[in-house]
Amino acid sequence: MTSGRRTPEGNRIVGGVRNSRHLDGTAIDYDGPDLNALLREARALPGVRKAFIHDGHVHTEGDGWNVPYYGKRGTTGLKR
Repeated sequence: MTSGRRTPEGNRIVGGVRNSRHLDGTAIDYDGPDLNALLREARALPGVRKAFIHDGHVHTEGDGWNVPYYGKRGTTGLKR
């Protein structure tokens, strides 16, 4: 897992789209040596609604997920 829930500022820092599902905790990104195998595994996750390879990682979205803040470059609950 390389990215979970993001703060709005963290989402901006990583170049996320304005309506990113990471903002409400219903998206997770994964990275690994075999993205096609990882994609197959991601599609088997409970509640997965969408999974695809994007920009060198696997992006997944799921219904009923409550993903914690997780990730690099300001995506771990930035403080003001």
